[in-house]
Amino acid sequence: MSRVLGIIGGGQLGMMLTEAAKKMPEHISKVIVLDPTENCPAARVGAKQIVADFKDKNAIVELSLQSDIITYEIESGDSQVLESLRASISVNPSPGTLRIIQDKFVQKTFLKDNGIPVPEFLSIESLEDLKRKIFVVWLSCSSKGKT
Repeated sequence: MSRVLGIIGGGQLGMMLTEAAKKMPEHISKVIVLDPTENCPAARVGAKQIVADFKDKNAIVELSLQSDIITYEIESGDSQVLESLRASISVNPSPGTLRIIQDKFVQKTFLKDNGIPVPEFLSIESLEDLKRKIFVVWLSCSSKGKT
């Protein structure tokens, strides 16, 4: 049975997913991407495109109405909207996984809690918090925004 694949994000990874899907017509009949950049890379290789922001609720719902399965190639999707759609459409990876990867502190904590090695990390909530904690890690630190 051939299905329609919806992808949130039509950048380079969306383009590669589209190219791979075109080689499997017995499984994927069509690819639709949601991306704010008109004529994004995935659209240039044959995906139909919905031009809208990655977090646009109405656009995500529209993508779900046109697709049989949704995935994402960018962390910017709205996990709450995707969660609300799970009763009517398959979303993989799950919206819960998206929530984890959207917050880098939550992501690192999840990995550590599941026995996956990660470098030392701290949550910095303010400039004062940074000033207090910088000496804990001293020169072996890098900064990554939580979201």
